Amino acid sequence: MTGRIFISYRRDDSFLLAGSICAALRARLGTDNAVFMDTTINPGDDWPTEIRTALEQALTVLVVVVDWDKWLAVQPRGRRRIDNPKDWVRQEISTALIQDKKIIPVLIEPNDQMILAEDLPDDIQRLADKQQTCLRKATWNQDLKQLVDTLCPGLPDNGAAGDSKPTKSPPPSLSESIIAYLTRLAHETSRLKLLGMCKSICRLPRPTCRCGRSWSDRWSSTAPNA
Repeated sequence: MTGRIFISYRRDDSFLLAGSICAALRARLGTDNAVFMDTTINPGDDWPTEIRTALEQALTVLVVVVDWDKWLAVQPRGRRRIDNPKDWVRQEISTALIQDKKIIPVLIEPNDQMILAEDLPDDIQRLADKQQTCLRKATWNQDLKQLVDTLCPGLPDNGAAGDSKPTKSPPPSLSESIIAYLTRLAHETSRLKLLGMCKSICRLPRPTCRCGRSWSDRWSSTAPNA
């Protein structure tokens, strides 16, 4: 089942756990590009275009759910988020169903019940027919490894192909996975902010003196040779 994987989730329901699953898959596949999570969308990119492109390229869509109540989420006006045709989670699942993607609901214990078709809007009711998998906190490492093994058959744990005896490290715990993901996300955010600052600085006019030459030009012409 190798191929690009799209992770669908609600930020207020499963952001950290979706990130942990994403990190584990990327580690096995050996590349970040093989797994899409919306945290990789760069500032200034067109959000709808990036989501639709990633869905079109994906072979498998993981729908991560910690709490069905939060996932369905009744809004202050009394309307469920999932009933809004513009809800992004609904659009992602609807598009995946139309494009006949392989969809796997990934439930996090203790939320291991199956959602009913009548709880969903018409265009995504087939989600209830999809075989789900459950990641339990007590057996997180084993369950996550089994999910990654299913999605990445034939690849050793270190992501290297062709090594019959790969060196295996102990699998990270749930807390370690979350911390590692948050650290990586913080580094990426800092890199993007620094890149934006550099671009802004490069657009600033160069200071000049009365003769019309920039200070950098004057310094280079008067500085002694090394």
